[in-house]
Amino acid sequence: MRDHGTARRVRLRLARQRPGPDRVRSREQAQQSEPQETDPSLSWLRRIKWIHVGAVLGALVGLVGLIFTGVATYYQAAVTNDQLHQSREQAQQAKRSQAMRVFYWVDEAADGHLRLHLGNSSPDPVTGVNVSFGAAVGLTTAVYSDLYVSYELHIPYLPPCSDSVFDSRHWLYISEAQLEDLPKGADLLPGWEKALKPLPTPDDVWVYGLMFSDRDGMPWQRTNTTLEQGDIPDYGHLNGEDQSDHQGWGYIKRTPEVKAAATCIPDQSG
Repeated sequence: MRDHGTARRVRLRLARQRPGPDRVRSREQAQQSEPQETDPSLSWLRRIKWIHVGAVLGALVGLVGLIFTGVATYYQAAVTNDQLHQSREQAQQAKRSQAMRVFYWVDEAADGHLRLHLGNSSPDPVTGVNVSFGAAVGLTTAVYSDLYVSYELHIPYLPPCSDSVFDSRHWLYISEAQLEDLPKGADLLPGWEKALKPLPTPDDVWVYGLMFSDRDGMPWQRTNTTLEQGDIPDYGHLNGEDQSDHQGWGYIKRTPEVKAAATCIPDQSG
């Protein structure tokens, strides 16, 4: 009996020492709750607030996109403005294309006579041609002469690709005294041509302006330095009257000699 009781006490001790289910769970939870050792090199990464970092990066990306959009818009506007400016220049060039090919010049023939040329190197005629010029005879200085005669030519048209030549050998004039007797602004009386006399060989010819209308009916005026679109100005008798001893009014009765232009430029403006 004594041995049996001893064995039972031994079993009781073992049962008491055997951990129960609740104790096992508590021990596992305690082990899980214990802090685990981490790599010190990664500890600073855990302290970063990645939500804020993401927000900042998103803002930076948006700002960069906005900058690129602004730059692209600026360059697009610059390109558009340049194209608009170029289109305007092309339109203006097309508008002036024919007028740029109508011009004048003065040269000296082999016999010493001066000639006035009106050139039209375009493939279309120009109409309503008016040219004002003066002929100086007996020049004593570059701007002073013994006789100065004013001419105003009115020509219905200049043919395409043509050179109209006015030889000074066929220029006539009326002296100052006779000019004062003529009623200005009125038709001359019959027989007035008898008062005309040949112009002595001029020493110089000064062209004040050439006026004409292009194929679209737009008026133009050309001088030695300019080509402008606009109404025909009234040049009148310029400069020479106040810089000469005698004045006169000129008349060209003979039609010009029309030659083919040395160059005829096709109109590529349409």
